[in-house]
Amino acid sequence: MPWAPPSAVLAATSGDTGKAAMAGFVNKKSISILTFFPDKKVSSIQEVSMITQEGNNVGVYPVLGNFDDVQKTIKEIFDDTEFSQQLLQKYNVKLTAANSINWGRLIAQLIYHIHSYVKLLEQNIVQLGDPI
Repeated sequence: MPWAPPSAVLAATSGDTGKAAMAGFVNKKSISILTFFPDKKVSSIQEVSMITQEGNNVGVYPVLGNFDDVQKTIKEIFDDTEFSQQLLQKYNVKLTAANSINWGRLIAQLIYHIHSYVKLLEQNIVQLGDPI
């Protein structure tokens, strides 16, 4: 397998994803995970579970604002190609991300949308094949 630089995983969370990602990467060699959450906008249980996560490669940081602000900040970091290049050249670190999209969520959303479409058909609000 070809050599790859160490990775810094950035995760924006509204509570659960950050903890799950940290637990998944805890003490993995060549991977650090930095989790950001909206300060005072997650439950106390979620915050405590994140800030008490053990591991020599995890970090958790509250951010002023809401979850959208946290996500926007992470996206801005990834959009800053000069920053990413400097991390790689100076520190041999490649940025990557963790997010909460998974098959379980996609299937639930798919079922929801299909169900809604069928209801619209039954109520004659749309016809089969109409764009929504």
